[in-house]
Amino acid sequence: MPEVMLIDVKMFADQAVYEKAMELVLPQRRKIIARLKNPTAAARSLGAGVLLSIALSQYGISEKAIEIETLPHGKPYIPGDFFHFNLSHSGDYALCVYDDAPVGCDVQILKQTLPKGLERILSPEEMAFLFALDENGRIAAFFRIWSRKESLLKQEGSGLQISLSDISVIKNGIFMDELLFHGKHIFFREYQEWMPEYAVCVCGESRKFPVKINKITAEILTKY
Repeated sequence: MPEVMLIDVKMFADQAVYEKAMELVLPQRRKIIARLKNPTAAARSLGAGVLLSIALSQYGISEKAIEIETLPHGKPYIPGDFFHFNLSHSGDYALCVYDDAPVGCDVQILKQTLPKGLERILSPEEMAFLFALDENGRIAAFFRIWSRKESLLKQEGSGLQISLSDISVIKNGIFMDELLFHGKHIFFREYQEWMPEYAVCVCGESRKFPVKINKITAEILTKY
């Protein structure tokens, strides 16, 4: 059954929490963090690394027994079919989803304006849906659409062969929780009810995503 975890990276402002987190992350991740000059970017990367380490421990996987590799289009993975994961971060949060089949996730802080070139991102039905809403609703809906498409791209992992505008996650004015993509049924689960300032979505071949996100606190970190 897939699991979803979230961590607030502001906790790393506490030096003791930061040091504990750095002990937990994989050596590869420590090297990445060390190269980052932006403290916020480093904290997000650390948060993502902590979530991955916890996920691995819950699967009983030793960091000494794995080597994380990267697909041609950038998706990190662990060789084999027993463990699949995906990571995302935005604003103050890092997100992780993992399962025994390919999964994708995306967290997006809601911005104040829409990006340019919407016609390259949205299907005609999504465009019509969006512009039937008021300005505030339009922005929130766009990022919900975008987080679904981003999580879908990351779940698929091999790079999109068609335009984003050829994919629609809106049908008859409703967000779709299931999509047939490349011959497979992909299921979406959103969590913005727990994070109203963000769009949060996970997707995969299982419909059994948890109702609530597992939030990792500083206290929980001490148990690993």
